[in-house]
Amino acid sequence: MPAKPKTGGKSYKKKANTDSLARDLVYKGESEVYGVCTKVLGCGYYTIYCLDGIRRRCHLRGALKKRRVMMHAGDLVLVSLREFSTETDADIVHKYQPDEVKELKKYGEITVDLDEILDREVEVFRVDQKDAQRTGKADSDNVEADDKEDSIDSDEIDDL
Repeated sequence: MPAKPKTGGKSYKKKANTDSLARDLVYKGESEVYGVCTKVLGCGYYTIYCLDGIRRRCHLRGALKKRRVMMHAGDLVLVSLREFSTETDADIVHKYQPDEVKELKKYGEITVDLDEILDREVEVFRVDQKDAQRTGKADSDNVEADDKEDSIDSDEIDDL
């Protein structure tokens, strides 16, 4: 008896071609601001330097978290400000792709240099890294050993 043809099933389904699909450009609205990710805190929290000059701790919204959007330092995001919470808490609504960032600059939505902001803000979070680079030693290399040679005789060990 011949085997059944191996067609159908989820392993044989064709994948959707996502290259041809272009996303619509999302502009900021009321109570939203653009920001640059400066540090990944973990558990869906990020430190974002917003273009209004305030550093905020932002949470990745559920829709983006479910789609497993990966963010790194230097990514441009759209931040929604919370009306019910402090000024330093906000939500990340959208992550921009590099081609979308170029379009936002072209349309005049972003007028500042994002690389300059990233360099300036990441320096705030560097702890002793520049000092270690200048001296050529890491923090673990700063440990000094005692130069004294205290030899313990076997007689002293027996007395203990």
